[in-house]
Amino acid sequence: MKKIIFSLFFLVLTIFCVRVVNSVAEVEHVAQDTTSFRTLFNKPLVTTFVSLDAYKDGSPVTREQLKNAFVDMMVWKYKNGIGVVRYKAYSIFKEMKTAWVGDTSAAVTLVQSLYKNGKAIDELKTTYFFTFEYMHDASKSVYEVRCTVNDMAVEVREKEPKKVFNRYKNASMWPPSVNEQDEKVLSLFDKEYRSFFNNSIHYKKIENYHAEIVTSLENSYIQQMLGQHVPAKRSELRVMENGVFWGNTPLITITPENGQNKITADFDLHYTVSMNGKRLAKADVVPYKYLRETFGRSLARCDSDEVQLQTIQKYTVEEYLKKLGTFVFPE
Repeated sequence: MKKIIFSLFFLVLTIFCVRVVNSVAEVEHVAQDTTSFRTLFNKPLVTTFVSLDAYKDGSPVTREQLKNAFVDMMVWKYKNGIGVVRYKAYSIFKEMKTAWVGDTSAAVTLVQSLYKNGKAIDELKTTYFFTFEYMHDASKSVYEVRCTVNDMAVEVREKEPKKVFNRYKNASMWPPSVNEQDEKVLSLFDKEYRSFFNNSIHYKKIENYHAEIVTSLENSYIQQMLGQHVPAKRSELRVMENGVFWGNTPLITITPENGQNKITADFDLHYTVSMNGKRLAKADVVPYKYLRETFGRSLARCDSDEVQLQTIQKYTVEEYLKKLGTFVFPE
């Protein structure tokens, strides 16, 4: 009896192992079928990107920033040259992704998804490979980044791709034209020398905005003044009894102090500095401008003496601000 049970167990185990092996082999077979290699539409392209080696403020340009500039340029290509394509119920959405191996090798993948009536029905991923050499010419204060496009591309797709013919253009919409795709993606590399795009080389910086004032004004007047410069279309800025919030982040706090109210603002402004020293605006510039306008205008004279406060309180906040006239507050 024990021999029979042992034999049956061994038979089941053998069948299970065979199925697992077959399943693995099938997965590997499918993966091989969906991956293909092809040559590019043109001979390998070589372009040298040129950049200054320092910012206007003297900060040095790093290799990481040069790599980020390359990524930004490829994303720019996606947004401006190979956007969404539509035909009747079909649409093609495209996305560009970059992966690095160290500093000298990059793989840029163009992901194209075919949709029908809002549902994804096919996908094609084409990966282009680039190699980089970095040269620093201290005498000219420039970096030269030599970029070479490999002559092969790797494509990953479904085993049997869908086919969509655009009758308006009398051309195939899907699968996409290989030559046309390569030409658009690699058009940045068709010249011997190029400069990196404006503002593509930059670094991030955080600057703290701090302001405070002590006033005898009542809370109702303070809230009215704090609401003066809230942008109408920016509901993220909320004036509350204890201060102002941007979403869940407190920007301004109101705290009682010796019978008066202390109004304090603290905000970390995140921005980028471009090659020419210009600060590039970010999303958080909205509360930053609001804080400057609030402490530069509405709250600028809240530390007035009692007589002036009584005069102020005879008017509405709007009328009071008008009476300030063209008073210019320092930056």
